[in-house]
Amino acid sequence: MYEIVNEGVFPFIKELNGDASSSFAKYMGDAMFQIPTPLM
Repeated sequence: MYEIVNEGVFPFIKELNGDASSSFAKYMGDAMFQIPTPLM
């Protein structure tokens, strides 16, 4: 599950609404997945 979220779901959410001028793209552009391990 961790790999799916880290490598698939989070990048997909980060790139939603790909218009670079949108508020979503502005705030998600620097977003990082901060769960360091699957146990967390």
